[in-house]
Amino acid sequence: MLPLYINSDTLIRLDRLKNPTDDSFVNNATVTFTLKDSSGANVTGAVAVSMAYVTSSDGRYEGLVANTVTLGDPQTEFDLEVTIVGTRTDFRKIRCVSKYRGSR
Repeated sequence: MLPLYINSDTLIRLDRLKNPTDDSFVNNATVTFTLKDSSGANVTGAVAVSMAYVTSSDGRYEGLVANTVTLGDPQTEFDLEVTIVGTRTDFRKIRCVSKYRGSR
């Protein structure tokens, strides 16, 4: 599971986004994510967060779950839903868990 750090900014990275048709890197997509709690409700402050393309990368996009987003107690589970719109539309769901930075 992807860690989300309580009271700390957490960088969300999507690496090497590719077009499945020709295997080329996608560097001009619109990428957003929304964090959802265990009931499926949107988490305040983490809805439709833009993931910016990293200049001169091969399909890398980054966004931030801000330290102000309430993540509850350690081991709270979330779903990170990523939407990609470019040469095609894609959707990904990534399971996440809250924790304090430095904890296992």
